[in-house]
Amino acid sequence: MIYLKNKRIFPTAALVSILLTAALILQCGCDQQPEVAVMITPEALNDWVTNGYGVDSFGYSKMVIVDATNQSNYTGGGFVPGAYLLDTDSDLNAERSDGVANIASMVPAKDDVEALIQGLGIDQETVIVITGDNMLAIGRAYFIFRYWGFPKQRLKVMNGTNATYVEAGFPLEKAVPPEPERSDFSVCSLTQNSSLRASISDMIEIAEDADPESVVIDVRTSNEYSGISGAPEAFVGHIKTAVNLNYTGLLVDESSSNPLLPSQDIISIMDATGIDRTKTAYVYCHTGWRASVMFLALDAVMGYSVKLYDGSWAEWGQMADEEKLGALKADSPWRTDTQERSEAISYSVDMGSAVQQITDADSFAPRADLINETDSTVCKTGDR
Repeated sequence: MIYLKNKRIFPTAALVSILLTAALILQCGCDQQPEVAVMITPEALNDWVTNGYGVDSFGYSKMVIVDATNQSNYTGGGFVPGAYLLDTDSDLNAERSDGVANIASMVPAKDDVEALIQGLGIDQETVIVITGDNMLAIGRAYFIFRYWGFPKQRLKVMNGTNATYVEAGFPLEKAVPPEPERSDFSVCSLTQNSSLRASISDMIEIAEDADPESVVIDVRTSNEYSGISGAPEAFVGHIKTAVNLNYTGLLVDESSSNPLLPSQDIISIMDATGIDRTKTAYVYCHTGWRASVMFLALDAVMGYSVKLYDGSWAEWGQMADEEKLGALKADSPWRTDTQERSEAISYSVDMGSAVQQITDADSFAPRADLINETDSTVCKTGDR
């Protein structure tokens, strides 16, 4: 992109007036946008693809485009020209434990993320542009990069999917770009944002305390929220105090293939749910992917305080009494199938639903925030 400087000279009084107006807008909180523009249009992205990224106002001069999808869709469906595969089957989740039990859909660890970004040629000069074929994967990619320390000014998300890019009049391509030159970039040169991820111990505390400054948002369907739909977990229902706001309500035509709604519409939805700048939203779904769309809307578009419960119901729904095919002993402090921590509780075994049991959980683990603790300190052990 070519950045042009405005050559017009403004009178001093006019300039002061403009600055004062801007200050007043910020002071009154009328501007709901974050300080850095993350979301971009297909037109802006196509301009960068065609003319180059240039040097932005933060001094970054390199662009790496990633396509969050699986290998089959990447080569079969096409991608924004020059985009590298960010494989949803392997790059955006890992089996890890917060201390109690291994869960398959957790945030990847440092070594995996570093191998990914180095293989993509991402370095200290790089802005990452996230594209993909559905908003769940795009949101998940954004969360992973934010969690591991990439600031908003280094992340751009095309609002919409590859289909949106085509609808704007721009072609996709299927010829895989040449392998990039590897970098030696380390996330230890960044400041990790582990606080953006909520652990199961965080969610237990929120459920029990009903903090008025926090709002728990369940972005699943109403049937999942109400415990009507069965699941492979030991019990169904929702986290205590959670409000139900299906993630599709944030998308044009409620489709994961479409862009996020305009910011003013998102503001209206959040206002109706009791979410604003004064509160912290804790978002979850079944595996953390649908909740990533809500995370994207709140963090990137609104600039609100938000934490994603990474384990989501795939973890929470298993932390039940082993007599109900849960993972824990009856007297485990980490059980979530209690009236103090969950609502609309129904056990899958009583509903005739099959349960994918966890058999190696530690019912009396000393902590349940191990991933956050590990990832926030991994760069303080000689790696930095």
